[in-house]
Amino acid sequence: YDDFPVNINLEKHIISVFNEYNLPITFGVIPSGTFNLNEYDIQVLKNTDKKKEVEIALHGFAHTKTELFGTYDEQYKILEKGKKALEKDFNTKVITFIPPFNNYSYNTIKVLNALNFKVISSDKRGPFNDSKLIFLPQTSKITSLKNDIAFARKLKLKNCIIVVLIHSYSFYKNKKEAGKISEQEFKDLIKWVSSQNDIEVKTIGEASELINAKNFVNYNKVSNISIFRFLPFDQHKFDIISYPLYPSFKL
Repeated sequence: YDDFPVNINLEKHIISVFNEYNLPITFGVIPSGTFNLNEYDIQVLKNTDKKKEVEIALHGFAHTKTELFGTYDEQYKILEKGKKALEKDFNTKVITFIPPFNNYSYNTIKVLNALNFKVISSDKRGPFNDSKLIFLPQTSKITSLKNDIAFARKLKLKNCIIVVLIHSYSFYKNKKEAGKISEQEFKDLIKWVSSQNDIEVKTIGEASELINAKNFVNYNKVSNISIFRFLPFDQHKFDIISYPLYPSFKL
C-alpha cells in the first residue's frame, strides 16, 4: 500500500481487513512533507506492527518527484533521516524502500546499499544494476489481481510471485468507477485470496527472501534476459514490462 498517511480512515479499513483474515501487508510510509505523519497515524500502524501484520517500508522522504535525483551525498542525507525516523517511530527495522513516483537513480541504489536496505519495490522500468539489493517491482494492481491469478494458474507454474500495488485512489466511495474497487469489494477479494490453498500472502520484505531461494532470479537479472524461452508455453515475443508475475525458473 503506497502513500501512508493520505486517507487514514481508508487505511484503517485496509488494516482491519488484513487483520481479520490474518494476512500481512507492506505499507509505504512517508515520514515528512505534506502528508504530515503524526502520532495518531504512527499509532495506527505501530499497534498492528507489533503483531507482525504490517511491514513498514520507507516511501521516500517528503514524496516529491525530484528528491531522488540529487547527488549521492544529498540522497544519503535525506534517506538516512527518513529511515532513522521510521525506525524510531515504529521501533522496527526498515529494510524495504519504495521510491515516490517510481523515480530513482543509480545514486539511490548506492545509498540504499550503504544504509543496509535489502529490497527496492518500484515499477519495471528501472534503473537496475548489479547491487546486492533485491529488485521486486510491482506486477499487478488490486483491481486486476483475480485476472492475474487466473493467468498464473493457466500457466501451471510451480511457483510465481505477484506483487500487488494498492493506492487510496484504487477505491471509489459512492459511484462506481472503472478501474476502481469499493471497500466491500476489496474485503470480499481479500477474503477470497485468504481462502485459496495455492496462494501465500507475504510482505515485500518476506517475498524478497524467495529470490535466489526457490529458483527465483532477482529482477535486475530478469530485466536483461529473454526469459520467454524458460516459460512453459509457446510465445514468439516476451514482454517483461506487461507480464503480471515473476516465474520461478533456473538459468
